[in-house]
Amino acid sequence: MLGKIKALEQSRAFDLILVDAPAAGHAVSFLTSPLGLLEAVGVGPIKTQASDVVAMLSDPTRAQVMLVTTPEETPVREAIETAFALEDRVGVALGPIIVNGIYTDNLTITSENELGNTDLFDHTALQESISLDAQVSGYPLSARGISDIADAVSFRHARSRVQSHQADELSKSLPIPQLRLPYLFDGEIGFPQIERLADALSAQIESLPDPLIGEPAGKNE
Repeated sequence: MLGKIKALEQSRAFDLILVDAPAAGHAVSFLTSPLGLLEAVGVGPIKTQASDVVAMLSDPTRAQVMLVTTPEETPVREAIETAFALEDRVGVALGPIIVNGIYTDNLTITSENELGNTDLFDHTALQESISLDAQVSGYPLSARGISDIADAVSFRHARSRVQSHQADELSKSLPIPQLRLPYLFDGEIGFPQIERLADALSAQIESLPDPLIGEPAGKNE
């Protein structure tokens, strides 16, 4: 497959070629296979093709790897290990890393300061705030409704804090740009959802300090 990708890249028929590679450890094996051929074969067309593929992978203007992860402890650790393996064993450049499934913490009911700015909300204070906001809006809630909303807000906020911590840990180990995609609370993924994710990616790519492969160099100037 890498030989085919190399042929397409050298044809200059495409501005950008995107390849959905195998996950994690399998991706490392996939990308190191040309090096194995290069060492195993002395001469001939197979060695030439393997050499060409290695040259392509080693050139950051021709090839980059964009890892995809989620902001959780195990996936983040796996992404970090994969990144180091790719750089050490393959020599391929790392592009921005995509962090998928981000919970946006848009709390408008009250502020963290009013709730003590702690990892866990003061549930009583949160319920009082929800009840007050509901009364002011003209839509009073039952005690059960207030409790359910408070539970949902607490979970959402706690989840956001965990994700933020993991994204920060990822940045410390891999000081490369992160492209963060929101968690979609939809039953299925269709065109509207894909369009939303594409818009989120495009906006962040345009703000990158350096252009990606296939992106005009003057785009960000």
